[in-house]
Amino acid sequence: MTTISTTTSLLPVIKKFVEKAELRILQEDEESVAMLFGAENESDPLKHHILRIRHRVKQADLTVVCVWIHRVEADLRLCMSEYLSRCNYGLRHGNFRMDPTDGEVLFSVGVDVTEATMEACVMLLAYYVLIANQTWGKYLPGMEKIISSGWDASTALLSVDDD
Repeated sequence: MTTISTTTSLLPVIKKFVEKAELRILQEDEESVAMLFGAENESDPLKHHILRIRHRVKQADLTVVCVWIHRVEADLRLCMSEYLSRCNYGLRHGNFRMDPTDGEVLFSVGVDVTEATMEACVMLLAYYVLIANQTWGKYLPGMEKIISSGWDASTALLSVDDD
């Protein structure tokens, strides 16, 4: 069995995973692959994010990040920040954050893969992509309500918790 070390890149495994999932790569570099996720179907709740899968070889970590294409306007950032903090309270894996300077919202989840087998890394990759997309899909409607309808954080969170 091949184990991951601080010299083993998972990028070939990530690319194969993306290929099998029939996702279109938008951008790639030496440690990550980014793709638009769910954009083909307008009714898909995941239509508004970019999924980035990153493996930093020296740190031996695997991270899945969902980045919202929309930026939160300055006057809504405090409300959105409260909403994201409240969303984080109940999460078992990952966390939401927002850059207060430009309003970029993202959700990230990751794991240390030091000494993991290649097979385990493939399973972890699939698991964390699933977690990221399910979590994003659950909380996106609340983010959209804050942006489009001016809902407060509590009302937005109650609307997604009722589902």
